[in-house]
Amino acid sequence: MLDILARCLLIKIHVVGPPLQASLTERRYYSITRKGLEFLEAYKKIQALITYLETERRRPPSGLPMDLVG
Repeated sequence: MLDILARCLLIKIHVVGPPLQASLTERRYYSITRKGLEFLEAYKKIQALITYLETERRRPPSGLPMDLVG
C-alpha cells in the first residue's frame, strides 16, 4: 500500500542507512507530501458531506408539501 501511495505522490519514501533487520534491504521512513495533505483535506470534506446526507435521509418527514419545505 505504501508503494501505491508513493506512486500517486501522496507520500515520499526516504531511504537512509543500513537495514534494522537482516530480512530488509534498506531502512525507510515516510513523509506525507503537499498533495497527500490536500487529498486528506478533500477526503475529510467528502466524509463530512456523506455523514450529513445520511443524517438528512433519516429525519422524519415534516408533513408539509414539498414546495413549503425549506
